Amino acid sequence: MMFEISHHLNYKYSDPVELNPFSINLRPRQDWNQKLHHFEYSVSPTPYATYQNIDIENNTSLIAFFNQPTNYLSVNIKSRVETILENSFNYLLLPQALKLPFTYPPEMKASLHRYLYNRHDSPALTEVTFTLLRESNYETLPFLCLVADFIYKNHQSYIRDEGGPLTPCSILQTKYGTCRDFALLFMEIVRKAGLASRFVSGYSKENPALKVEKYEMHSWAEVYLPGAGWRGFDPSLGLAITDWHIVLCTGADPHEAPSTSGSYIGTPSSSEFSYHIDFHVKQDHMSYSL
Repeated sequence: MMFEISHHLNYKYSDPVELNPFSINLRPRQDWNQKLHHFEYSVSPTPYATYQNIDIENNTSLIAFFNQPTNYLSVNIKSRVETILENSFNYLLLPQALKLPFTYPPEMKASLHRYLYNRHDSPALTEVTFTLLRESNYETLPFLCLVADFIYKNHQSYIRDEGGPLTPCSILQTKYGTCRDFALLFMEIVRKAGLASRFVSGYSKENPALKVEKYEMHSWAEVYLPGAGWRGFDPSLGLAITDWHIVLCTGADPHEAPSTSGSYIGTPSSSEFSYHIDFHVKQDHMSYSL
């Protein structure tokens, strides 16, 4: 499936500010699941220097530096991406990973340490985890599918433009959240079962945000499975990832996978942020926009 994406971001300040280095994490990932055919960007005002950075997650970021005060910042990204994964389960787990709990091999566990421990443990999280483990007969893939399905069927989705994910405990109580809330909840449940998981930022053809007028970015989770590597699950949709999803960046914590990050020096009386995403899908000799 082929996607053409235009992503526009605009920051406005009532008074000139000095921009600190600004990181742009909107370059689609290249791997066995997706191919980046085209990528271009423009930044205004023109940075006096830019470079590309590859972080610990192998995310590619563009870092822009500015040396003049400004009352605005505009970023425009265009990309064309092909997604290839049609079968979510086209792999074989190692025998020791078929049932939970299992232990990652020592050399693997050392690399996965930061993806394994719970940051938001609670009695409610423990109860949900072990209920789903029992329902899945402690089988790894059925458990993961049950977790995604549980979140999808028992929680209502809404759009919240600002702020990080809410705590999994609060989401379990209110049963109301955003895609990033559900991604973090999924991560914490599967980590409680001993599985390594990380947060993903990107785009999706099937996005709960399509229920509103403006297209939004999307978030989900990946789980590291011996024999299969990192595999995606989308609890907002209750399914395993296929060629509907485009990965931009990943992180052990949601704050490690922002679409952009930066700060400024100054005290403007007001500031404003706006964005617009054009998401164009080409599929089976047909094309349409979301």
